Amino acid sequence: MTAIDFPHVEMTKWYQSMKDTASFLLFPKRDMHWRYSAVFGYDSLFSYMNSLNDFGIPDIHVDRLVRLDTMYCENDEQTLNLIFPIGNDSPKYRADISVDCGEGCRKPKVLFVGDSFVWDLETYMPWREFMDYVEIWFYNKSAFLGFEKEKHPIGDINRLRSILNADYVVWYSSGYQWGLSSYDFVEDALLRLCVSDSLFDAQIPWVMDSLSHDSLFWKNHYQWRYSEHRDDSLRKYAVKTLRDDPELIPGLGGETMPTIRNTQAIQLVQQANAIANDKQWCTALRIQASRTGRLFDDILDEEAENVLLGRPLMRQEIQVDTASVIEFEVGKLMNQWRNNAESVKYLEDKAQERGMTFEEMLEADARWVVNERLENGELF
Repeated sequence: MTAIDFPHVEMTKWYQSMKDTASFLLFPKRDMHWRYSAVFGYDSLFSYMNSLNDFGIPDIHVDRLVRLDTMYCENDEQTLNLIFPIGNDSPKYRADISVDCGEGCRKPKVLFVGDSFVWDLETYMPWREFMDYVEIWFYNKSAFLGFEKEKHPIGDINRLRSILNADYVVWYSSGYQWGLSSYDFVEDALLRLCVSDSLFDAQIPWVMDSLSHDSLFWKNHYQWRYSEHRDDSLRKYAVKTLRDDPELIPGLGGETMPTIRNTQAIQLVQQANAIANDKQWCTALRIQASRTGRLFDDILDEEAENVLLGRPLMRQEIQVDTASVIEFEVGKLMNQWRNNAESVKYLEDKAQERGMTFEEMLEADARWVVNERLENGELF
């Protein structure tokens, strides 16, 4: 990565040099993750990110690690492939961290793509104080959106929108995961950013033709060679070949910056992101989605198309006054709590204490929270 001037931070040697001089265990003995020592890695990462473009990321200060009276309970002995069990003599620590957001400070939106080392960012650091928004694409399979970590299969979200909405995209991996490379993130992102559907489809015939003359391919897939599904099978594998190796597409090969762009899709996503970052506009579209039973993302894309094509905007047709916003937000919050077992248990107990039905308690608490958000200026 250094040879091609790709922005990166390699922390292995640094942590190895700290191992014998630190006053604490860098990693708990029975764990394969960095846990509390992650604070030093993330402090360095965000400092490096800020140095790339002088974004104004808040200053993170790790003052010290405080040893706690409890012992660390995680046990990854199986994963660590140990010959024999080891004792648990790893104490817990918490980090004393302060965040300075002075004049000109800006909190970035950050997209993380990688393995389980990212979870210690939330556990040991006050991540809301130095980020405006976060997405975690866990092994590029599951997407956790926002600080509440709303979980979705990666295929259910608009990945191009997330990539372009982020101020920084951080792809990371620990050493033993290098064999998995980018978890297919880099290949997929390259296609979404650079290749239109029509250009991608135009490559399929020649890849199919190439596969049809590949003796090794037919040796591994002999069952389809003379079957009626031959062309369908060839097409499926041609698509897979292009997705696994996008550099087969003209304009993407080599180590230089790609020369092609998926311009129309990018323009649509950038307009959709601009709408999503406008609180009132976004609220109007969420109300429309709720009223019509359509997905918010579909409504958002339609409104972005309306802007780009000069068509009438849905925003102009939707009444967004305080009363309608409150009712929408209350309904949304009630639905969230109904689908959360902990919230349901809490509200059931609270309702019983106050002599109310569950639904009465649910609505009362939702209205209280929404009114607090209204007073704090979070709804508009």
